[in-house]
Amino acid sequence: MDRGDLMWRAAAVILVFFGVGCSAVIRPPAVSATDTIPVLVADYGYHSTIILPRPNGGGMVEYAYGDWTYFGCNQKSLGSAVHALLASDQATLGRRILDREPNQPGLKEAIGANAILTFPAPREKVEDLERVLERRFSEHLDTIVYSPVHQLYFVKDGERYGVAHNCNHFTAQFLEQLGCRIEGVVLMSNFRLAEPITVATSAPVEPAKGSSTRPMMMGNASRVGVAAGKP
Repeated sequence: MDRGDLMWRAAAVILVFFGVGCSAVIRPPAVSATDTIPVLVADYGYHSTIILPRPNGGGMVEYAYGDWTYFGCNQKSLGSAVHALLASDQATLGRRILDREPNQPGLKEAIGANAILTFPAPREKVEDLERVLERRFSEHLDTIVYSPVHQLYFVKDGERYGVAHNCNHFTAQFLEQLGCRIEGVVLMSNFRLAEPITVATSAPVEPAKGSSTRPMMMGNASRVGVAAGKP
């Protein structure tokens, strides 16, 4: 482990000591039992990413955010770590195609994550988010580099990076666009997942005479426990 990674882990210990390193909770949106697709959040220890199924099938796409020098260029010295946390002058958006399906066994090991959270989200919102991130990545293709260490393609990104807006804030920001609520302080990558709620749909029921009410049922949905491609 290099000194840059040690710096990040030391910062994580300090944050936990002062009570701001507790896990933030992802509360997924209430969804119908039918028109949903899975969304994944990967935890790499102190860094998180969001993974979305590709709109036309053919695996998934993972998006990551960080400091251009430290993450994108893999310059993980102690100085680069401090600069990324406190005085980053360039952010980066990373992307890779995963030739796997959301519930395929061995995904965590294949991508090198410590943990993966999976929950259902409305198909339309997931596909809209994938288009937003695809467009954001494509806007800066003239800066693209490939990192064999991370197996990600990186481009420069216009959003400012720092300790108060790091990769985990990026993850939370786009989860909120899917309709999730994020509860607690977001700094670390160890998100926890609240039980999703499924709204069961049924055929309309004709009301009895003199009545204007229609029944609605609620139920709980269960919680679900690489290769780099060209961008």
